[in-house]
Amino acid sequence: MKKLIILLLALLGILIGCSHEEILEYNMFYRYENNEYIDINFYKNGSEENANDILCLIDYWNTMLDHEHVNDTKNNLAALNVNKYATLDAKLVELIEYTIDLSTSYKVVNPLYGTLKDLWDLHMITEELPTENECLTQIEVSLSTRVAINDNDVHLLGDGLIDLDYIKKGFIGEKIKEYLISKGIDRYVINYNADLVLYGKNKNGGSFETSFYGMKNGTYNLSDITLARVTADNNCFYTKDGRRWADIPSFVTGVPNDTFETLFVLGDDALKNSILAYAYYSLEVENVKLDEEKSNIMFVGYRDKNLVYRSVRLENLLVDGR
Repeated sequence: MKKLIILLLALLGILIGCSHEEILEYNMFYRYENNEYIDINFYKNGSEENANDILCLIDYWNTMLDHEHVNDTKNNLAALNVNKYATLDAKLVELIEYTIDLSTSYKVVNPLYGTLKDLWDLHMITEELPTENECLTQIEVSLSTRVAINDNDVHLLGDGLIDLDYIKKGFIGEKIKEYLISKGIDRYVINYNADLVLYGKNKNGGSFETSFYGMKNGTYNLSDITLARVTADNNCFYTKDGRRWADIPSFVTGVPNDTFETLFVLGDDALKNSILAYAYYSLEVENVKLDEEKSNIMFVGYRDKNLVYRSVRLENLLVDGR
């Protein structure tokens, strides 16, 4: 019963369902100490061994992407931030290079904004909002910091700190998908803390059905797609003038926004979904060169539990009368 209650509470923001014709062959529900959870559902071929492999994969990359706690056995982002030098996992180096390239091209991600995030995190303790000058100072710190990469050796040149928390689950989601493909598993629904959901195919090669909270007129059919969620809740938002602000500050203005409380992004690339979720959530939309009609990206946004935005392509997936 306790496990059921935990699962129901965790899925309050997003309800996941599947066709009544689908038969669940294997399920694992695992809760982490930090109140995150992973709910793994296989509908063919998957096993306990595969589920445990996924848990190990998540643990490994959570450790490697940890920007605050140095790992005793293998260098991670925290080691780089503390020592200003580290030899990192090759895939982590690729991710750093990718985010740096995006920050140059679109200015919607900045892996070096750690001191700005720390400034806002301090507000959670002091309950005093940072001043505009404080925010702009930390933006300048991030922009003046450089990263030098030679193979897997990474040098941090400047006072900026690397923080990739905002795209961590999207990156891990892509690693999970790579693993599933390597094992020939294509029928699954994997729910990672409701911030990332991976949908495979159902038994007919079709799609799973899901609905978003507050939506009364139908469900959506999803297949071979991932869903990334960015949200503010009672434990991680900033307030100003009685309004909720996101817990993620903008790379451009240095302050959070209060337009969305929750934003869902759907597409076939988990990492891209996380990046675009951040961009739209922090209102850097003008910096994203994205044509929704030509892309496989869909958005739905909520404010005060009311639907305030839904992209055109998402309408096409609506199943009426469900």
